[in-house]
Amino acid sequence: MVAQVPEEIQRHTDSVLSRNDACPVTDCPVCHQRPAGFSRHDVRRRSLLCVTEGIVRRLVTFLVRWLCPLCNHTFTVYPRFMLRYKRYVADTVLDKSTAYVEDHAPTYRGTIKEGPLPVAYDATPGSLDDGRQLAPSTLHRWLSTLGGLREILRNAFAALKAACPGTNVFRVAPVIAPRKYRSQPRRLRLQAAATLLRVDREFTAAFTTSIFPHFATSCGWT
Repeated sequence: MVAQVPEEIQRHTDSVLSRNDACPVTDCPVCHQRPAGFSRHDVRRRSLLCVTEGIVRRLVTFLVRWLCPLCNHTFTVYPRFMLRYKRYVADTVLDKSTAYVEDHAPTYRGTIKEGPLPVAYDATPGSLDDGRQLAPSTLHRWLSTLGGLREILRNAFAALKAACPGTNVFRVAPVIAPRKYRSQPRRLRLQAAATLLRVDREFTAAFTTSIFPHFATSCGWT
């Protein structure tokens, strides 16, 4: 999927520039009402990082902010390949985070590698990215963010339980290898991240769409 993301980003960019895009949500995430439609309020440039074939590539696209005619508030709806406050594309963040929490062996440094080599930035000599590599601390921050999305997890639990009463995703707590944390708060944060990632897979199977980004938008990304 990650290999196809640059093309997906380009299609989104072309759609925004040609004004062929439409707001992909039906309910306003602010007032939770359903108007006849939303109007485009603002467009802003957004730089993304995508890992393909072991190289971090910079891509540029746009984010659209929409206006609700009922409450007169604006909101941003993120495209499928983007997570709020994250510069790396969603597939990279979710895939690497899942690999870390679900495999007891990998370290942060081992997880972010592509094969035996570290992931390096695509850069010309002398540029700001020259010699840079994807840092293990980046994966640490991704998991901290995912483990703190309590409202999203709570609402996803409720939606999934209503749709699939027989699922056991609620009953089995993920096990985090003791070598992956040094404190109880960190263990709980990793466990919450692992639970969210597991629920996202079940959610996608049940509703044919990920929690991210539209369901997360309806929950206020908290």
